[in-house]
Amino acid sequence: TCPTSFEFVKSKNVPFQRPFAGAPPTNNTTMEHHLHQLCYIINNRLQQTNVPSNLTANQRAGLKSLIARRDDLHFSRSDKGGEFVVMRSEIQQQITQKHLSDMSTEGVYTYVAPTITRQGRLQPIANPTDTSFNRQINRVTERLESEGNKLWADICNVCKYDSKTQDLFKSHNTQLPTIYLLQKTHKFDCNSLISDSDIISNCKVRPIVSCVNSPTEKLAWVVKSI
Repeated sequence: TCPTSFEFVKSKNVPFQRPFAGAPPTNNTTMEHHLHQLCYIINNRLQQTNVPSNLTANQRAGLKSLIARRDDLHFSRSDKGGEFVVMRSEIQQQITQKHLSDMSTEGVYTYVAPTITRQGRLQPIANPTDTSFNRQINRVTERLESEGNKLWADICNVCKYDSKTQDLFKSHNTQLPTIYLLQKTHKFDCNSLISDSDIISNCKVRPIVSCVNSPTEKLAWVVKSI
């Protein structure tokens, strides 16, 4: 059966709902005056309060050095252990490229080269640039979003869903899923990795694909809820 009530969908704790909180009425002048006084007192207390640091001198010095080099460093957390991982951005990029290359060889991932339409046919671009990659990503995203919305519209017509339910699961301004890697620091001894090549070749990672705001995120939630 196809539920047609928007209330039914709301009862399922849909993560895509955006609750609206209206501003309180301002016709009570006495209440407004008390709120302004409270805001003034809180701001004064915050400005006058001196919160002591819980870091040692060495920790503060280390933190300052990381902040100074933040443009050249990659910050993340480790897999399972939740440790703080800091490495050079170029090393992180090489580890990611190695992972993608290894998984492509095993058939897990497939590389899709940017293409261009010539004489009515799609042809691969010989020397793709960042612009051509971005165009390819935008085309794929728009196609998936359009196909997903059309599929959802067909389902809504068959099930006679109300307009609120239809609008709730339509995708807009989406982006392709993003992959990132968590370092498995519990699988190796960090002190044994001396050179950059040691880190790149021996570092174990866990790939995470974030599908937040992807073209199929909302439909995936519908399928999961069946």
